[in-house]
Amino acid sequence: KYTGMLITEGQVEVCGHEVGVGSYGFGLAKGAGEHGEQFMLYNQAGQKVTECSTQRDTKIGHPNPLHVAVHGSSARLYLGRNWVELK
Repeated sequence: KYTGMLITEGQVEVCGHEVGVGSYGFGLAKGAGEHGEQFMLYNQAGQKVTECSTQRDTKIGHPNPLHVAVHGSSARLYLGRNWVELK
């Protein structure tokens, strides 16, 4: 269920959903469709806050298991080749 934790110190938009200050657990699940992975974000009580399909970056030569990269005015949370946008 959980791959990691996202700790925020201000307002952050994840999957188009604004989340406030706090810590959130996240993980991936196999999904249907061309993306194949669903990103899920949970609060401390284990309740789902939001979910969305990931994008896949096939240009990465050797993907890291988990990293954040700045991309224009936002950031991307990468989980291997899959990513979701953080604003």
